[in-house]
Amino acid sequence: MLNQKLAVTPRDEAMAWANKPFDVPYYQAWYLVIMMISLSYVTVAPIVTLMGAVYMNMRYQVDKYNICTLFYFDFESKGTTPRKAVNFLIICLFFMQVLGGFMLFGEAHVAYYVIGTLFVVVAVVLLIVALCC
Repeated sequence: MLNQKLAVTPRDEAMAWANKPFDVPYYQAWYLVIMMISLSYVTVAPIVTLMGAVYMNMRYQVDKYNICTLFYFDFESKGTTPRKAVNFLIICLFFMQVLGGFMLFGEAHVAYYVIGTLFVVVAVVLLIVALCC
């Protein structure tokens, strides 16, 4: 109500009654946290990953509806946000691969040492790619 009285231009009057803008950084961080939690449980409890995928799908549909109908989109990143998100995801995959590799180092068979070393090498390559790009 107060915003409508303080409005000067027609756009200000229209925005006085509009909802708040969609908070892109908050929801993007939330999605990445949920994704990394569900990916971290892939080896221990795969059902958590499936539930995470179902949650991400439902949340995508809800946010798509909200952006298209309820909220206005007051955010423009010029394409840098998806690139930073991919870098963050690759860094998280690096830590997941390293932890998985170190878990396999404790096993008795030589094959586990080889697989663990391979996990760590792949993780280092992913980290280098993420930091260089």
